[in-house]
Amino acid sequence: MTGKLQVVSFAAFVAVLLVSGLVLTTSRAAFTAQTVNDNNSFAAGSLALTHDAPTSARFNASGWVPGDSATECFDVTYNGDASSNSGVRLFAANLTDVDGAADAGAAATLSDDLDVVVDVYAAGETCATGVPTATTVYTSGTPVGSDGTLGGFAADHTGYVDGIDPSWTPAGTPETRAFRIQVTLGADTANDAQGDSATVDFVWEIQAGV
Repeated sequence: MTGKLQVVSFAAFVAVLLVSGLVLTTSRAAFTAQTVNDNNSFAAGSLALTHDAPTSARFNASGWVPGDSATECFDVTYNGDASSNSGVRLFAANLTDVDGAADAGAAATLSDDLDVVVDVYAAGETCATGVPTATTVYTSGTPVGSDGTLGGFAADHTGYVDGIDPSWTPAGTPETRAFRIQVTLGADTANDAQGDSATVDFVWEIQAGV
């Protein structure tokens, strides 16, 4: 009988040890610590360009003779919030030459007779600046190889990749740069250009993430 009691007592002792171990383990699990960085969110940025005359043509010349000229200035403003961008570039789109009645049937290439000069004003200057600091970014020979005509502009600068780069990468918003465009009917325009016309779109574009 005594042996049985000893066995039972030993078993009870072991059980107590096991239970104690569980209690200790449970007690240790009750000690925890955390630090949380919550409510993380992510949103894509946006790019936005506007200019001061978006709904109407700035050039609307007619009746020109060789030597006539017109100059327009555009305040182009960046309103985006993208973290970075590849800069603004200028190119031409939708160039159309129309043959005039005076030489019906002849090649209509008035755009090749229209000389173009594009200047960009220094940072902080606008079209209202009295004596701007202007850098010429398009004319005959600038960029290298340019013939300086509207036709050449439209042929060489057809999109963002080959657009005129005025070295303007907006760093803030809003940020404005002024572009002055002068168009002149060349003094050497041939007689068969009478009645011809040309239309074109000037396009400013900015890109990011490419």
